[in-house]
Amino acid sequence: MKYKGKAIEILGTKEIFGQEVVWISVLEDQLFLQVAMEDIDRQEETFSMAHLRFIAIAAKIKDEVARKKILAPYESSLIPLPHQILVLEKVMESQQNRFLLADEVGMGKTIETGLILKELKLRGDIKRVLVIVPKSSMLQWQSEMKEHFNEVFHIYDSEMITSMARTFSNFNADEEFNFWKQHHQIIVTTDALKPLEKRQGWPKERVDEYNKYRIEAVLNADFDLVVIDEAHKMGGASQTVSRYVLAQTLCNSVANVLLLTATPHRGKADHFRRILQLLDPDAFDGEGLPKIKELEPYVIRTEKRLALDYNGKKLFNERLTHRFDVALNIREHPKQLALYTAITNYVRQGFNSAKKTNNSAVGLIMILFQRLVSSSTAAILSSMQGRLERLRNDDDVDIEAYNDDVDSLEEESINIGDFDGLYMDPIEDMEDEEGLLSELIIQAKNCINSETDAKATALLQKYKDLQQKENDSELKILVFTEFRSTQKMLHHFFLNKGYRSTYINGSQDLEERKIALAEFKNAAQIMVATDAAGESLNMQFCHIVFNYDLPWNPMMIEQRIGRVDRIGQDHKVQAYNMLTDNSVDIRVYRVIEEKLLMIIRQLGIDKTSDVLDSALDMKKINHLYLQSLLDPDKFEFSGEQWLYDIKLKLRNYKSTEGILPTIQESEIDPQKASEIKHSPLAVWLEDLVTQYTSIRKGKLKK
Repeated sequence: MKYKGKAIEILGTKEIFGQEVVWISVLEDQLFLQVAMEDIDRQEETFSMAHLRFIAIAAKIKDEVARKKILAPYESSLIPLPHQILVLEKVMESQQNRFLLADEVGMGKTIETGLILKELKLRGDIKRVLVIVPKSSMLQWQSEMKEHFNEVFHIYDSEMITSMARTFSNFNADEEFNFWKQHHQIIVTTDALKPLEKRQGWPKERVDEYNKYRIEAVLNADFDLVVIDEAHKMGGASQTVSRYVLAQTLCNSVANVLLLTATPHRGKADHFRRILQLLDPDAFDGEGLPKIKELEPYVIRTEKRLALDYNGKKLFNERLTHRFDVALNIREHPKQLALYTAITNYVRQGFNSAKKTNNSAVGLIMILFQRLVSSSTAAILSSMQGRLERLRNDDDVDIEAYNDDVDSLEEESINIGDFDGLYMDPIEDMEDEEGLLSELIIQAKNCINSETDAKATALLQKYKDLQQKENDSELKILVFTEFRSTQKMLHHFFLNKGYRSTYINGSQDLEERKIALAEFKNAAQIMVATDAAGESLNMQFCHIVFNYDLPWNPMMIEQRIGRVDRIGQDHKVQAYNMLTDNSVDIRVYRVIEEKLLMIIRQLGIDKTSDVLDSALDMKKINHLYLQSLLDPDKFEFSGEQWLYDIKLKLRNYKSTEGILPTIQESEIDPQKASEIKHSPLAVWLEDLVTQYTSIRKGKLKK
């Protein structure tokens, strides 16, 4: 067929005021025109069946798309869950695209982000995207964006940025050589980007050069959307903290911002407001916790208890948490018990001395030592050796070799930045500390060589019992510890007992973590992980978690369990919190976990994670641990006083029905997910391509 002497293809037909009109493609000129059918020179040709079918299918697709509010779910390889569709609709219906996605752990915030990103791209609103995530999450983000949304993201880690900065600096690079413009979609870590004010040994020119190729270059790269995962970590202690400066600078430079965190407020109004000011500095320029009405235009949260599947059934199974007491008695573990007692006495003496002299560095190491001995003999031995060597040769020891054992301590409990002095300052009131440490080291080595670790032995027996109970010799368990020495001990302990074990910690690069995760999913029975490495990893193929040592912040336990209590979990999740009899930890656990949860139930509060995040003051929890360590006789009184204060907070929480605006069950419509699941669009599109290929006499490969 031809139009004005040129070959054409007919793309569609319709009737306007009684006249037949056709859409045509003029092949020679690559033009698309709408003309009257009578002007077409048919040359005695007739439409093939493929051509007619192509036109009919195209018309059906056009009508179907016109009825839809959102298109991203139809462009994805997965069917979004009802609450994820609702989140997408809420964002798209808003006048602004600056939101805090605050779903509970395991609810699929990454998928929600992918849907929003895809929708904005389909509408032509964005093209360039920067995603800022923890180092441990980079590969997961890259994989999920590609697998579910066919979106290609490039990872820019610190090494790559440093290498490119070095290369580009040789060219006197200006904006036209901005390497952040090489790719439209980039994943980067916070620490790789955050600006420097100064660095020891660096002149100002070098600091300026460092910032030029990081934060300054990013600002000039014209990103349309900034996504910040684990956004609560950006709040910092004040607006001058480098992470917050980074987030504030980036968020102020783009129109579209998504902040992701399950724990945005953490019980601190000023911290929460700083996070919210990243979305709108004016709306949240005040004091105290914002009211729900103020938050509703910016915050979206779905709770696990309300989440539904495609059939309208509850998405998450019941979770069971068990206290797992480990007996440390003189009959079975005399040397380990003696070591625990000796270390506790050393810690008490050291802390009291540090308190008198106001030596916070020594005070910190004493607290750390108590946590180490509660974790494992291997962990306390490693740190005692580090301290002794530092005391003997304070300028000749590589501190990093010892600091590396601490992989996940809470920032609010112990300031890791203070560790540089921990091994250097002697305890002033202690006679011959070096001699005492030498004796304790010998005692610890003797303990390791002649006794099995009480907690490790108990863990193994519990694992065997669970294998038998569930009739599954390949049963998988996830074991969390805070210390790499404990992790190493456990990993080798399981291997030596004939079990397949793997591990993940903060010292591994992204590829090593990816391999370890795949090994756990496909072959290993046991994964031993630290908090730093376990963050943001999805392990819903496992349903049993052991907290081998307990973080001081109960919310960290919630985060750990959230690694397996996620969308796609088919089993009832079980968590075991391991505690040694008569230890400092067990006294505090009884107050924080058991009595606190009893109060929560009495008040009829079911948003436990919100309560833990908003009501708990870490300084007061630290004080409880110290009270349990230094003056056990007065601990019961301190614990009751703490519970009384918490109860007052919780009553206020109950009266205001929480802090965050939460999606209601009545808003979640499983029918929308069902419509997407059963939509004919995918079949029609495949048929459309098939017919077009036939018309063009081409070949189609699937």
